Amino acid sequence: MYLLNFMTNDHQLYELSPDSKNKDVFISSVVAHVVALHISNTVDTFPLTAYMQALNDHKDTYILTCPSDELALVTNVIIANDSGTRKYQCKSGNIYFIGNCGRPDQIGECNKCKNEIGGLNHILNEGNSSIDEDRINQSISIKDKKGYIIEDTFDTYHTVRNLHPASYRILHLFLHIIIGVQAHLPTVIAFMNNQDCNIAQYCKKHIENVWQVLKDIFNCEDETLTLVIHVILLDMSQEPHRNIEKFTLPAQKKTWEEDFSQRYVLPKIKNLIRTTNNFRVALDRNAENLLENNKIMKVTDQLSYKVDRQKAYQFTFQHFIENESECDNTGKTKEFLNAAFNNFANSWNCLIPPIKQYQYISFGSCQTLKFIEKLDTKTSKQDPKYHLQSIYLKNAKEQQIINYDDISEIFLYCQHDLRLGRGQEIYYDLYKIEAELAIELVYEKKLIESNDDQMYSNSFVYHKKLFSRSMTILKEVKNFVHQEPIPVNNRTGLQLKHIVALYELVEEHVADIVVNCVSSKYRAELNESLKQEITNAIDFEQNSLKNSTKIPAEVFITSLKRFIVRYLSNNSEIIQESVPLSLYFVDNDLPGCWPNHLSKDIINDKFPTTLQISHIYNTYQYVKENKYLTDQKNQETTSNQIEQYNNSNKKQKKEVQSKRFRRL
Repeated sequence: MYLLNFMTNDHQLYELSPDSKNKDVFISSVVAHVVALHISNTVDTFPLTAYMQALNDHKDTYILTCPSDELALVTNVIIANDSGTRKYQCKSGNIYFIGNCGRPDQIGECNKCKNEIGGLNHILNEGNSSIDEDRINQSISIKDKKGYIIEDTFDTYHTVRNLHPASYRILHLFLHIIIGVQAHLPTVIAFMNNQDCNIAQYCKKHIENVWQVLKDIFNCEDETLTLVIHVILLDMSQEPHRNIEKFTLPAQKKTWEEDFSQRYVLPKIKNLIRTTNNFRVALDRNAENLLENNKIMKVTDQLSYKVDRQKAYQFTFQHFIENESECDNTGKTKEFLNAAFNNFANSWNCLIPPIKQYQYISFGSCQTLKFIEKLDTKTSKQDPKYHLQSIYLKNAKEQQIINYDDISEIFLYCQHDLRLGRGQEIYYDLYKIEAELAIELVYEKKLIESNDDQMYSNSFVYHKKLFSRSMTILKEVKNFVHQEPIPVNNRTGLQLKHIVALYELVEEHVADIVVNCVSSKYRAELNESLKQEITNAIDFEQNSLKNSTKIPAEVFITSLKRFIVRYLSNNSEIIQESVPLSLYFVDNDLPGCWPNHLSKDIINDKFPTTLQISHIYNTYQYVKENKYLTDQKNQETTSNQIEQYNNSNKKQKKEVQSKRFRRL
């Protein structure tokens, strides 16, 4: 029913009209594909399929792409470095933190509402309020919410749970398409848990925001983005991931989102051009097969003539006219077809001579290109041609390069534009089209000249060469210049002694995304014996090295991430996957991925010896996931202990008060 209503243009989510933009048509094709995929599969194929067919059953589960308890996550990260932090609210309700003693001692500006925040002499500015009664000294338990969470649209780089931004956006797009096409149902209103929300418009807002953000991420146009998403949906239909249960734990949702990203999205966005070209080739091949099977060639819009491909090569217009005129004794059919062919022949003969191979325009034939005509009979015996000045790319200015984003409106006049026509006869203003194109594509433009290597710019010598040339480069820097950590409270006065710490700080910010792009040959599955060996070697309970006889999980995760980012993302052809991981992490510490404060005795004693380089990605994921589950369990235990302690104190106070009352 959903697909039928949508395909018959009878749906409030996207209703196409002659005035609809190309973007709306492309988005509509994606909507139709998403709906078709998820109504044609069984409910256990994907969580999205379950949302499509039984949305209300998932009201009390953790929903894909919905945000985690971000405030708790951010708070825990901040207090890990500053235990004196307290939370405050500005006039508009936006939350901010004050470190050190936790009391205001300077005035700032809210990033969102621009109102003043903070205060002086431990006194808050008017309109600001304190959230915490005292400094935050311990981690806050993370409490993700079940059900769908109403949220606003976000900028390009927003994501959740370390998902690649593109993966998050695509999954977010699918979710809101599925909710949007069911917007009129009472079960959806109950699922959204918001009676005042116009669900169709809300979902459309998210869909269009995601669409624009994906175009910005990929730096592509609507058509390319459409093809990429269709490829992902096609992969989902060909390789479904069955046996999906409801997400009753946040970790289940996180695991499935990461698997979706690795399985369907990241392989396709790694090379957009190759992905879209391969898909176009497949579409063309299918179209040819369809024509071959039907053996029908459309000759005109009014008449069709059945002929196989071999005969079509020898079949002339004269043959066609004679065959069509056989049964007409009046001769009017032949007269009409001859006149139509003569008009076509005259138009063709007038148009073709000025245009040479590859649509080369002969000199003097185009009045709108008069400004680039150049006659130079002294230096050339050939016919004069149009002349464009050449320039090297490094010397080019912005206005000398064609900017495709600026000419989208010109193609309103293109006969392939989906906004025009709709079966009606169109008359094109060819002179206006020609003039507009000449101004936008030729006027003040320069011909980019290539160098001796047929390249437009010199290759960047140091691209991805930092660690491929020398695996010990960071160690060499440390030996040459004594290195220190970056001061927590002063990051403006950086010196050479902070260069390694600065690199590792930047590396940490990109590592979570780069790790997910590692080659498939480093993603070998872990068997139970390997998992047991890892578990025996790693300390999931402690983050510090005090009294630890195992490798702390955080240290192990950091070292694996560094190795993947520095060496496997650049040297996938050099480092063999069958080599033991201990060769780089135990036998010799050439990569320098271990933190300096970790004891080598612990590494030698505990590092899993049977792990190979091929296991590194799944080892990283296994340790990371177990660390997360352990932290969650510890936080719940701590919260319970605090609650019991508070209850005990309350009980004791009541008993004391009761005794005093009896004495009185």
